[in-house]
Amino acid sequence: MTGPIIETIHGIRITNYVFLGIGMGLHYPIEYGDPFVPLFTDLKLYYPVNGRIAPFLNVDTGLELCDGGMYFSAGAGLKYKRRQFSAGVRCNEADSFSGSYGHYSHGYGSTYYGYLKAGFMFWRLPAIHADVYPGG
Repeated sequence: MTGPIIETIHGIRITNYVFLGIGMGLHYPIEYGDPFVPLFTDLKLYYPVNGRIAPFLNVDTGLELCDGGMYFSAGAGLKYKRRQFSAGVRCNEADSFSGSYGHYSHGYGSTYYGYLKAGFMFWRLPAIHADVYPGG
């Protein structure tokens, strides 16, 4: 079971249908010890219903900075005005060491868990439009 997750994602809405960003998080697992810090790219594919509502699919891929493992997340959600709600599955694959008194075992393991997430868009740049008029 996972615990609290804090993430920040910064990026650009390329079109009405595509958002691409870079994110970083702090995840606190309940079942096992240390928190982990993923650094990832975030891709969201929107299907704009109208100006206020847009369902989306998202995929995050990156690295887990504390132990150097891989990080992956996929889900679906809904953007409503400046709020986003989503659900999906996350996976982090880590290289782990354990042992004592000079005897160490080396292993590679994956942890999968589901998530429910609610978020807010704090700031949005206005669209930039350039009009070109030939001859002046």
